Amino acid sequence: MRGIKTLAIIILITLTSLPIHPLKGEEQLPRFLQPRLGNPYPAQPGMSLNITLKAPSEASEWMVEAYSIVEEGGGLTLMNYSLPVDGAWLDGWSWKIQVRIPDGMRPALYWVRAIYKLAGGLNSIEEPESLWILDRWPKELTILQLTDTHIGYQAESSMRTLTGLLMAKLLNASIILVTGDVTDTATDSQAQEFRSLLLNYSLGTPKFIIPGNHDRKTEAYEKYIGDRNYAVDIGSFSIIGLDTGDEGYIGPELIEWANRTLRSLWGRTKIVIFHHPLFDGSIYGTLNFNGTLSRTWLYSSWRGVYEYASRLLEVLMENNVTIVLSGHIHTDRILQFKYLNRSIYFVTTSTTGAGRPEYNGVRLLRVGEDGSVEIRTPPWRGLEGYPNSIPVEPVASITSAGEVRLTGEKPLFSSVSSIDGSSLSLSLNLPFDWLKLAGRVILPVSWKAPKDAYTLYLSRVENESSARLLDAMSVSGLNYFLVDLNLLGPSGLVFTLSSFKDIHPPSASIAYTVPSTPSADSPITVYLQSRDEGWGILSVILREELRLGDKVEKKDYPANKERGDLYSVRLPGYPPGSNVTLTCIALDAALLEGRSSPLTISLPPPPAPSFTLKALNISKEAVEPNEEIIIKVTLANVGNAQGSHKVSLRVNGTELQTRDVELPPGMEMPIEFKLRLEKVGTYIIDVDGLTRSLKVSQPPSEQPIGLTVQYIVITVVLASIIAALVLYMGRRKR
Repeated sequence: MRGIKTLAIIILITLTSLPIHPLKGEEQLPRFLQPRLGNPYPAQPGMSLNITLKAPSEASEWMVEAYSIVEEGGGLTLMNYSLPVDGAWLDGWSWKIQVRIPDGMRPALYWVRAIYKLAGGLNSIEEPESLWILDRWPKELTILQLTDTHIGYQAESSMRTLTGLLMAKLLNASIILVTGDVTDTATDSQAQEFRSLLLNYSLGTPKFIIPGNHDRKTEAYEKYIGDRNYAVDIGSFSIIGLDTGDEGYIGPELIEWANRTLRSLWGRTKIVIFHHPLFDGSIYGTLNFNGTLSRTWLYSSWRGVYEYASRLLEVLMENNVTIVLSGHIHTDRILQFKYLNRSIYFVTTSTTGAGRPEYNGVRLLRVGEDGSVEIRTPPWRGLEGYPNSIPVEPVASITSAGEVRLTGEKPLFSSVSSIDGSSLSLSLNLPFDWLKLAGRVILPVSWKAPKDAYTLYLSRVENESSARLLDAMSVSGLNYFLVDLNLLGPSGLVFTLSSFKDIHPPSASIAYTVPSTPSADSPITVYLQSRDEGWGILSVILREELRLGDKVEKKDYPANKERGDLYSVRLPGYPPGSNVTLTCIALDAALLEGRSSPLTISLPPPPAPSFTLKALNISKEAVEPNEEIIIKVTLANVGNAQGSHKVSLRVNGTELQTRDVELPPGMEMPIEFKLRLEKVGTYIIDVDGLTRSLKVSQPPSEQPIGLTVQYIVITVVLASIIAALVLYMGRRKR
């Protein structure tokens, strides 16, 4: 075995040392067209297949090599084969190279290198992990679905995608399906980063990928990932990838291509993948189809092209498709679509890269060659509800209604490299007691030190989790390490592959804030700097100590990586009068901690309101007992902030009434009190220091009515007597 390894390494080194001639014009970028990293060819020994690639028309003397690094017997083996070339011809602008898979070629996922002669020298074109050799066709496929990775959206997008890729290895997935929006803005750098994630954390697992609308702006997807539409056969299984484009649907021409392709695959178990789901998020669970497709069932991008949607559904039913996997809506939905005693599963899965209604997650499912489907769900939700994918971030709780509370922590898994790229550290956090992750992974690390100089350092081990270095191999400028991992949740693990021990803590500082002078109740973005000369920065947090009066609150905010050694945290803002102390705390992969000097932000107290009273008026200054008295005063806020004020009415020093008043600055308000006093006397009316005198007295004295009547009666009687006497005397004189 060692002899085979040595011979294979010599062949590779010899090939890579041959002179490479630069090419001119458009032909400076020769590349594979088929097979690709994103849609590899499955094949068996003895089969023939055509390789399609872009290369100069003057190319000649074609040779094709395939190589792979695989685990074998607890160690690493480099396998290298020459694929006999049966023919090579120009087909328009591309070359077709017909090759045979040698008898005895061992099962693995191979890199393919095409070598040709040009101008007296040898040139080569290479496509990673694009040829999948199997010694027997599978009876079932265990599939891990990732979708909407949105590489470039934020640093955590890459780490959540890394989590999903490593989960695929540790859950022993047969293949990985990625259903679109692999990049956020379709730049070359984003596509290259996605490609690197695939090659660093899922070596050996075939990936079948289709683009989404975010991948449509450039040709970066075609350059670095693969075809937009394709069909591949894996024995009794077929995978058909379709591009729903910018508009979010499949047009008539592509639908009919899919129909012809599916018809040619009669008898196979068919898996279809496209980005925009056919059905709306409100349609999930079980649907018994009666022959009429309701427009309201369709996802919004399909509703305006009802005829296309209806025809696509016909094609899927007529060709007995088993399952359709999609993404785009960043949430989980499973629909079992029943028709004519058959079913199609329409599965949509949450994102690993961008915003989500519930949590970021991946999907694990099994498809049998008989068309059976099993979908792994977490304990809180079955197939009928959502969310029901496997989370790639910590989840604190989920209610029966599907409301999710996240912990605010980072993705479950993350990686970091030393500045020179010679060390690789992985932090693996598995908080779920219902999930076990175990397996062997091959991890490539930059060839900056001999492989034998490397050690696996364990910084954290929780709950019987483990990481063991089994073997190492150096090939083409990279060290490859075979690591055995075991995670039984809840558990955690931090380990590093390095040629040196990290003994120095990272630096940490607060660089600046935006705005530089924070205002009360306004958001603040704090920029942090952290650098580590050892294994690299594992995490950066901003610790907050908020003092408001006698109350002190502490909180940690995880920082987001911006670029280089710059990180940021967005704070919600603080009320007036707050005193905030901020500290940057950086943790490196050796779990050494660095702290910044504290930054104190003191916000001025709120502007004070100021109240004054104007014009105290009393309805009467002299009243009788129990007569109503109306007291009026005008309150003015002459300060520079809104505030409240209590206006008190006192009579002879005793508070009788109050009014609570809220006033904006510069405003006035009339206030009225009503009062009755029973006792006669002089009173001092006091409204917040403004005083007036008030007299309460009896009215002038009056005769009682009975005495007046008596006087009248007596007067009448006397007058009558006098009148009688006068009359009597007059008669006597006569």
